[in-house]
Amino acid sequence: MKPIVACLAAVVCALPLSSLAEPKAPTSITVPFALDHNRMLVEAEVRAADGSWKPARLWVDTGNPAAMLDEAFARRLGLDVAAQGGSSGGQVRSVGVPPLAGVRIGGMAVDFSGVETSVLVGAPYLGAMHADANLPSTVLRRYQVVFDYPVRCLTLAAPG
Repeated sequence: MKPIVACLAAVVCALPLSSLAEPKAPTSITVPFALDHNRMLVEAEVRAADGSWKPARLWVDTGNPAAMLDEAFARRLGLDVAAQGGSSGGQVRSVGVPPLAGVRIGGMAVDFSGVETSVLVGAPYLGAMHADANLPSTVLRRYQVVFDYPVRCLTLAAPG
């Protein structure tokens, strides 16, 4: 009888330890989106150079393979835009930067590795809308994506 009690006590003691484990990162998310000039925008977080997370509005850009950052947002991330050419007196031009080190949408990490990234210098907006950066097609193709326009939600899920 004592071995059974000892076994049950071990199981009961182990249960709280399993609840202390790190929660798993989500493999799919559904987030609301806004429309600006008929373009979809989602709220996200981007890792800055100092390791902190900065809020961002991302334009869901199904047609562009490169990532683009607004100049003001790039500076908030701690990117040294001036060292790479600086402002060009109101002209829009791309300044290459390293790919984004971390992006989260709805708490899910989104993979930007290997994506060409640039900063639009001297432009008042990214495209015609108020977005900090875009979510390019090269990133979207890594996921299963659902655009639900009637309820204005975007779903991203790991393949499978």
